[in-house]
Amino acid sequence: MPRLPLTTLACLALALGGAFVAGCGGDDEKDSDSSAQSQSPAAKPGTNSSGGTGGTSASEETTVEMEGSKFVPEAISVAVGQQITWSNKDGYAHNVTSTAGEKINSGNIDGEGTFEFTPKQAGTIAYTCTLHTDQDGKITVTK
Repeated sequence: MPRLPLTTLACLALALGGAFVAGCGGDDEKDSDSSAQSQSPAAKPGTNSSGGTGGTSASEETTVEMEGSKFVPEAISVAVGQQITWSNKDGYAHNVTSTAGEKINSGNIDGEGTFEFTPKQAGTIAYTCTLHTDQDGKITVTK
């Protein structure tokens, strides 16, 4: 007789184990939403790309990628008040530091991180990554 309870317990354990595994799967739709919204510590909400060249509306955003120790695109034009987002696509740190024009100092931006800046005055801003000597960019800011 001791064999019957052991068999019953084994079947019960298998049934509960299967239910536990099935419950761990989650909703695919919910998982993809949360991964799309996860951000690195340097990332900020509400960023998107508008093709990297900028537009005329101050409400548009422009994205510059830091990839292969280059700013892509290297030169952009934006309007005063138009947000610029730098997105680090490399697995190592970069920064955005102005060398002429309005002051920009991002500090180090880790891999997959972002930095946002909104120019407040018209003019030309030259900038560099102080960690990589040949990584330079230029922003033309219009009214």
